[in-house]
Amino acid sequence: MWLAIVILCSAPYSESCIVLTSEQMLETKEQCFEFASQKAFVALKNPNIYHAKPFCQIIKMGIDT
Repeated sequence: MWLAIVILCSAPYSESCIVLTSEQMLETKEQCFEFASQKAFVALKNPNIYHAKPFCQIIKMGIDT
């Protein structure tokens, strides 16, 4: 399972950035990147957003650590 992540920044400084995650897990890496990229694209339409970077993280379910 994959978790979509988007980093949003309102200025070129790291202090202006926040990390957003999706509420649902996605089945494939491709679905995840499509979802995260769509959200980043929508965010960049806002004039207050300086940078939006989509990411995905694999989450291994049911494995003991």
